[in-house]
Amino acid sequence: AYLFPMSENAFVCDQCRRNIGRIREYDKQNRANLEQTARIYVAEKMEISAAAKALYQHPNTVRYRLTKIQKLMGMNDDALFEPMLSLMVNLTAILEAEENN
Repeated sequence: AYLFPMSENAFVCDQCRRNIGRIREYDKQNRANLEQTARIYVAEKMEISAAAKALYQHPNTVRYRLTKIQKLMGMNDDALFEPMLSLMVNLTAILEAEENN
């Protein structure tokens, strides 16, 4: 419910689309799973060990992927990375659900 008003904000939606686009392009070019890692990490409440277990990956692999996502989002060493990642993942799900209806 909190994110639905954000889906009306053109700036926020554009930023989310741009960032998820960069991640998807990276995944496509490198046969990587950054988007899946982001979704699972957010779903697991930003806990690396829980995300690693859900992804059947070593925690260092999850850390490496999150660092790569930070770079793609232009948020290296930014304290707001996790909230922005959560916003991007959840708002993208809302926007894509709206587009499919």
